[in-house]
Amino acid sequence: MLEDKRDEVMQALRQQLDHIMEFQLNDIEKALVLAGANFLATQGAVVCTEFLGGIYGGTLTQRGVERDRFEAGLRLLGADYVSVSNDLWDLRCSLLHSYLPHGRPGRYYYFINDPDSPHGFFREVDAAKGQERIVVNPRVWVRDLKAAYAKLVQVL
Repeated sequence: MLEDKRDEVMQALRQQLDHIMEFQLNDIEKALVLAGANFLATQGAVVCTEFLGGIYGGTLTQRGVERDRFEAGLRLLGADYVSVSNDLWDLRCSLLHSYLPHGRPGRYYYFINDPDSPHGFFREVDAAKGQERIVVNPRVWVRDLKAAYAKLVQVL
């Protein structure tokens, strides 16, 4: 019976996902554009990444596989995100559990809000502090989430 309604069910599912993604990503963009709220926008981006990864990996409703969901979402986002997956996981956990991004020893997070940057994340050395910093650009992350969602819809 469900097989007879597969196309109808998939269309309804895609419409619901479109609504969810539009709401989530528009809300994150408002936080960035209207308030310059980089931490809040990044927190929304990590949640959205994990949500997409849960759909992509089939683990959306499973408990105890949060990192698997998050990493599946990073794979949808592309190699640039996968290459810094440990740093992004640390960022995700620190934002969601304490709303305070903290890096590993000798490394810290630095937030920018630059729509023209080609990367959502990159590493650089802060010579003045003698530390590595992870530059986080939530505006580009949102752009990349939109592209990742478009890829996900193609495989559903």
